[in-house]
Amino acid sequence: MDDFALKKRHRYGTVLINAKTGDVVDMLESREKEDVKNWLKQFTEITVFSRDGADFYANAISEVFPEALQVMDRFHILQHLTDYCKKFINRTIKAYEPIGNEKVSAQDIPAFATKYEKIMYAKQLKKEGKSITEIGDALFVAPETARKYVDMSDDEAIKCNKKTGDQISEDKSNAKQKLFEDIHRLVSEGVPKIAIAKKLGIAENTVYNYLKYDNPPC
Repeated sequence: MDDFALKKRHRYGTVLINAKTGDVVDMLESREKEDVKNWLKQFTEITVFSRDGADFYANAISEVFPEALQVMDRFHILQHLTDYCKKFINRTIKAYEPIGNEKVSAQDIPAFATKYEKIMYAKQLKKEGKSITEIGDALFVAPETARKYVDMSDDEAIKCNKKTGDQISEDKSNAKQKLFEDIHRLVSEGVPKIAIAKKLGIAENTVYNYLKYDNPPC
């Protein structure tokens, strides 16, 4: 037994379904207790009712079938359980819990020239008895990535023996710094700009561009 909306938030009816077959037995354009009671009197053979949690259904059944067993259907059991769990959580857990402001410095982050080095470091930590979570924290990667590193075979790890994105960026930055310093040094030595471009294998415009700045341009 359950209700259904004839016009949501305004008018509701009642539906009676055979719990064994799932067939609709009848429908009533009301869920008022007296209407439901009059309707139930047609089905004197019923001994078990599965219903929602509405009091008007419980009272109607009790008055017409005082000996019948009333059980709440699975949907409404789960719905009530969810509601009670939410209330319990709201009562027992603080809505606001401050999080420690623990800062991580650049020195805390291990530097690896290649992904291979990172994988092998993960394997070493595993041999030392570190958990996957601890390995992930040490490498600043997700636990799933840490597990992937640990489970990777040596042959697969060797294929990753290439520079990491951070290392590539650092190499580019170092190369730009060196180029900047070489251009300024050669200019200070009196070398013509066109000769500097040929010597360093760059365009003459690059020489002029680098000479505009006190630091390497981005």
